[in-house]
Amino acid sequence: MRHFFASILLFSLAACDSWVQDVPHPAGVLSDDALANEALIPAQVAALHNTFAASFGALSLWSDLLSDAVASDPETAKGFQDILEIDGRAMSPANVHTSETLEKVYQLRYLADALRQRVEGMQTFKDLALRNRALYYAHLYKGISRYFLAAYYGMKETGDGAPIESGVWMPTATLFAEALQSFDAAQSYIATPVDSRLLHTLRARVYLLTDEPLKALMAAQNGLKPGDAPLRVLFSEQAPNPWFTYRNSVMLPMRLAGIVKLIPAEAVRIPVEEVNTLGKMVFRISKYTNRTTPMVFASWQENELILAELEWSQNPQSARSRVNSVRSVYDLPPLTQLTAQEVLDERDRTLFGVGQRLLDQRRNNLWPSTSGNWQYLPISAAERLRNPNLN
Repeated sequence: MRHFFASILLFSLAACDSWVQDVPHPAGVLSDDALANEALIPAQVAALHNTFAASFGALSLWSDLLSDAVASDPETAKGFQDILEIDGRAMSPANVHTSETLEKVYQLRYLADALRQRVEGMQTFKDLALRNRALYYAHLYKGISRYFLAAYYGMKETGDGAPIESGVWMPTATLFAEALQSFDAAQSYIATPVDSRLLHTLRARVYLLTDEPLKALMAAQNGLKPGDAPLRVLFSEQAPNPWFTYRNSVMLPMRLAGIVKLIPAEAVRIPVEEVNTLGKMVFRISKYTNRTTPMVFASWQENELILAELEWSQNPQSARSRVNSVRSVYDLPPLTQLTAQEVLDERDRTLFGVGQRLLDQRRNNLWPSTSGNWQYLPISAAERLRNPNLN
């Protein structure tokens, strides 16, 4: 893993944005002592950003394919058994795509933990703002990596936790608890009020998944507010958005295609392009139109929809107002009535293409009857083989 870190650090120095352009290029594989250098910290933060983008991009794609948000194109994906397996919820732990994505999540976990330990161990630090920013991102991404493992991966079809790479198996609840602890730790290093509100939104998301509605409500009430900037995920020509890379292998399922055909205005939230593939018309997903199209990991719109879901039974007027504030962003007409199902529909459409649908299907037991049994992505065969704690 240390060799991997040096490689991604070199890539980050070459590819990250202007705020690290003046960082010197290290040569060869660097030791931990060499990396404990204030001048190299910006590049290590950039490496975290890049690894987060790679893991989230892939995780959102394959989890959406496992859900009913995305389908494989039966013609173009015909020769790609691993893609068909995910779509059919009948995966092997040796599945190439889910296994490679797990390695990316492990890399994110390693880089976040290593950066935190390295920065905390440095006796002197001239730029305290840089130190705080590095620790903020180290704790943030540590929490996100645990959240990824808890929410998306499982040893069994129905979850049951995941191991940290080559380490002990951890129950799902423990992974979620560690994610929350990391978000709490990041709170000590926020630079802006939006940083703080972002952490509350992420807590609310976790509490929805752990079925703790009161905690979710309290967190979301302090979460991202309308107008707050989202947490965006950036890609590059060298490390492209995987949704664009696999754009010809996946398509919109008829469930959502029918909605877009019936309500054309929904194409703003579910961007599609109708194309002819081998004599058959299919709906291609056009939300991510090029290699560098960014993604959104967390937004005020999601936070408003969390609040709407939690408020609906006790305060339907407030819930409807929140839903309509989200709809107004897309120039959709306001709803005059709001059912519980419509709140879920709003999540389905607003959060399309960001890996949230699988989590909502699991929370609400929305599984089609004619499919496989996997509700999580499987822990890879490689991890099962190399990890003595799993034998």
